[in-house]
Amino acid sequence: MVKSFQTCELCGRPIYGKAYKVVVEGVELTVCASCYLKLLKDKGLAKKSEKDSLSKRGLVRSKKSVGRPRPRRRAENYDVVEDYAKIIREARERLGLTRAELARKVQEREVTLGKIETGRLMPTIDLARRLERVLKVRLLEPVVDDEEEQEIASNPSGKSVLTLGDVAVLKKKDEEE
Repeated sequence: MVKSFQTCELCGRPIYGKAYKVVVEGVELTVCASCYLKLLKDKGLAKKSEKDSLSKRGLVRSKKSVGRPRPRRRAENYDVVEDYAKIIREARERLGLTRAELARKVQEREVTLGKIETGRLMPTIDLARRLERVLKVRLLEPVVDDEEEQEIASNPSGKSVLTLGDVAVLKKKDEEE
């Protein structure tokens, strides 16, 4: 017999324990305790006793357990190298890891890693970073625009050359008749 469970209509996670009915912008939603508290907090209606009872049941993390958010690098500025499959497979074999061990270390499915190693699937930027950290290889390269490429080719020193003509706007005086 399959046990069914409710999912939070706001965040999509399974609801364990009590489900809450809330109205958001005129729509009635069934939400989990975490989303319910966030909605109450946004409206300034959260009651301390309710938060305490939920945190005692393990449904809400205390502020002490929540870490400071780390600044994230923009993923759009990087791209996975072309020969990623060969690099990943060789690095894994060099370290003496099986696919299962590597999957456990990077928190990814073994099947997914198999597809990546055979070149049928390109890893996401996030997964590529985790693989780089575990395998100690370079899988990401900065993305360079066509304009940047031309600028680098025309200026081999790498320094940006800015001239007065690049920044000045010249206005001609209207000639008097």
